[in-house]
Amino acid sequence: MVWILKQKFLLVLYFSYLITTVTSQTYPIEWDRISSTPTPTDPLSLGNCICDLTFNLCDVNCCCDTDCEQVEKSLFSTCLPEGGGIEQKDYTCIDPSTVVKTNRVITTLVDDQLCVIIDNNPSLGTSIVLPSNPPSFDTLAKSDSYPYPYTFESSSFIPPLPTPSTNTPGSSYVVGENVWTVIDSTQIPLSLLSSDPLGECINTNPITFLSPKSQSTVCFLYTDNLSSSCTTKFSLSQFVDLSSLYISTTPSDFSGISINLANTPSSPSYDPVNKACLNSINALQFSIIYDVTGKILDVALRVTTATIYENSDGSASSELSFGLDFVTEQENNATSFGAPRTKSGNYGYQIGLPLLVGTLAENNYQEAVNQPVDGLMLLGGSDCSEQVGPVTFGENLLVGCSVPILSANQSVVCSDLSDYFLSLLRGNNVPTYLGVYGNSDYMDINNWVRIQEQLPPEVYSSDSIICTGIPTSIHYQITYADTGIVSNPQPKILSGSINYSTSTNYTAIQSKTTIYFNVSFLKITTLTTEEMPAPTHNP
Repeated sequence: MVWILKQKFLLVLYFSYLITTVTSQTYPIEWDRISSTPTPTDPLSLGNCICDLTFNLCDVNCCCDTDCEQVEKSLFSTCLPEGGGIEQKDYTCIDPSTVVKTNRVITTLVDDQLCVIIDNNPSLGTSIVLPSNPPSFDTLAKSDSYPYPYTFESSSFIPPLPTPSTNTPGSSYVVGENVWTVIDSTQIPLSLLSSDPLGECINTNPITFLSPKSQSTVCFLYTDNLSSSCTTKFSLSQFVDLSSLYISTTPSDFSGISINLANTPSSPSYDPVNKACLNSINALQFSIIYDVTGKILDVALRVTTATIYENSDGSASSELSFGLDFVTEQENNATSFGAPRTKSGNYGYQIGLPLLVGTLAENNYQEAVNQPVDGLMLLGGSDCSEQVGPVTFGENLLVGCSVPILSANQSVVCSDLSDYFLSLLRGNNVPTYLGVYGNSDYMDINNWVRIQEQLPPEVYSSDSIICTGIPTSIHYQITYADTGIVSNPQPKILSGSINYSTSTNYTAIQSKTTIYFNVSFLKITTLTTEEMPAPTHNP
């Protein structure tokens, strides 16, 4: 008879180092705003403003964004696509005896005449019907013939071209217009560093107002002689002369405002002993604060320095990153409550935007969702010491990294090993909820669906050096389908699950174990309720 026992060994497993997991910042919850009543949604209104991707903030060139004041819209250079919706049409009344069946809601009778919309579009008003009890992810993934009406469908998102705006630029900055600097009473465009064909830094990329709202670039600085060029080529003044450079608050401003240093970097100096340039410029990050009228209020610059070492021939190279963010006055002054918050679609998710995740938060009888600001992050890098992410909607992802294990040929407590790997896979706070839509409100629990998590079985050991059933892979499985109207489908998450895969670890002879993070999305295509289109009008 063979006995399989859960073993506890006396010797201790130790690891080469501790892997740090970052505690994610979550959005603050205003408990007095929590509602226990689900927010009703009209299928015809879903996705009528898909360019609105930020709560409590006007999105650039999004003319349908209700957060935009009219004065802000006057600065737009284009109007981005707004999405679907039903075009408003005039009613025409006809003899009801000529109508076999009406499509969407036109029921008013006027003088015994039935008023209908003259439109034979078979998709007008046709809503997508979601399955009441969709099959599980595993059922669909393992089936050779998918039960009708469910099918697999690959998805991609190609945004339509923007519609040119008729706005006329005024004295304020308009989206896409050059941001101007003033040097000796002369205006020249403010330039973003870029790289030439060899990767070296050059000033040839003018910065344009809010187009885009954030931008960055990386280039390289080279020198043949680090000792002679350290204090010049690798200094802040090589890129920004704060004594003579001013930023025009508007295109017609020839005086400008000075750039404020957010920190004061030390000047570069050459260290002949270590053959290094100390305090070399490593990163420049600009923040331009502006108001709703298109006027620049303030410009801040944060400088990061580093030490670079020369090569054997005296030459050296250094990477330089350059970034710029346009920040509204509202964002700059926002408190934690009511601060701008990004969406991943409006309503439905947009492919490639962050997946909304969170954990349950409770306050007496109220419920909400603790939603991390950074979304779902995974461990990565060669040694599992880096954060990878965020996970984006509709895009499958597989990340693997190796965890060093040094057991020095000692026996281990298998349950401790299992707990350790499980903690790495789950992180500090494994998500328990998914946002149903791309604009799910974390203060409305009805906008979220619970994730079903299947924990791995108990760990059993067969002898003193082998642990079996160690969790080494986590798999997030998410199903979604389109909802709304056929002419403007909105992706909606139906379910989510977390499963684990296990393996055998030869702990006495194995120095590393690879763990995997897998995210899979599965789209379910359902039947729609086709309604008879309106008949052709015969006057």
